[in-house]
Amino acid sequence: MYIQKENSIKIIGIVEGDEQIIIAKWMTYLFEKHGLRIANISSKGMYIGEEIINQKDHLLDEMIKRKVDILIVEMDCNGLYEFCQDFYLDTIIYTYINENYTQEDLKIHKMILNRLNENSIIIWNADDQKNIKILEHAKNKMMITYGFCSKATITASSIGEASFIKFCCCIQRGLTTDDHIEIDPMEFPVEIRMLDRNHIYSILAIITGVLMYGILPEYICKYLNLLKEKS
Repeated sequence: MYIQKENSIKIIGIVEGDEQIIIAKWMTYLFEKHGLRIANISSKGMYIGEEIINQKDHLLDEMIKRKVDILIVEMDCNGLYEFCQDFYLDTIIYTYINENYTQEDLKIHKMILNRLNENSIIIWNADDQKNIKILEHAKNKMMITYGFCSKATITASSIGEASFIKFCCCIQRGLTTDDHIEIDPMEFPVEIRMLDRNHIYSILAIITGVLMYGILPEYICKYLNLLKEKS
């Protein structure tokens, strides 16, 4: 088991449940625009930027050598569990909602949650009440929620009628980021013409994830506006 040292690479695990999940791709875009070096692992392979990485032994040491700041691992629960046999996660993002988990699935999720670092962050879809029992195994961890219910920390309002994504992102409670920045409750506009409204949940998860790593709302708006200018 590789245990990350404090201030070394941060590892974000994304439990995917759909081929259309775009969370890792968009988080990578926002992090890179903010000047961070990102590595990605998924079922498609391992990458640092556009470079394919074939090395499997001493993987994290190699990424540290290449000055990677954040490793994003996007897999289904079985793949993420296998990854967690060798590494601890600093953040886990759940993207499922109201899936019918079997007892074996729940067992795997429990084992993944046991592979979280001491000061880790769990990002959960607050609208997924069906599988809330998964979180019974996540005691004493920081929990940040996104979704449309009133209890969600990060939510959306004033959703536009256009086919693309346009809404007001609402931070309903104050947050403390991974690097100890305080973010007060606020609202800010989000517009992404490259994605349709079916991806609003994913965008809320993305915003929550990058906020927790210090990308403040003004920078999120700035980087998304760069895409709007190109479209």
